[in-house]
Amino acid sequence: MSTPEQIISGSPSNQPPTAAAKGGGAGTGGSAKPVRSESTAGILFGIGAYGLWGLLPLYFFILMPAGAIEIVAGLGVAFKPRIFAYVVAAWLLGIICNLLAIPGYFDVALRDVGLMLGALALGRLSQRFD
Repeated sequence: MSTPEQIISGSPSNQPPTAAAKGGGAGTGGSAKPVRSESTAGILFGIGAYGLWGLLPLYFFILMPAGAIEIVAGLGVAFKPRIFAYVVAAWLLGIICNLLAIPGYFDVALRDVGLMLGALALGRLSQRFD
């Protein structure tokens, strides 16, 4: 004979009642459906998107003193260091020559010599490990 729970849930009388028929459905402490990884990833992507929308204006404000050429050079070194490391080194050499022509900026020129040597080292390393 079928119980009222089996009739409501639609399970046949020869099978045991389901968790929902026993009163253990969602929200009552019974076995819940496992959360799919896609929904978890979607929630994390949503939180990340809202976080970026909140932080990107601050990031652009911090980048305001940097010129467009510096940003493009940085992106070039990040994506194609084999080529752009030498471009940046040549650019720094031009800056060094300009600074040596102006009295009183020798310390800044020396700093740029170190940066140029670092760019040349990055170019050599990127040829070896690319």
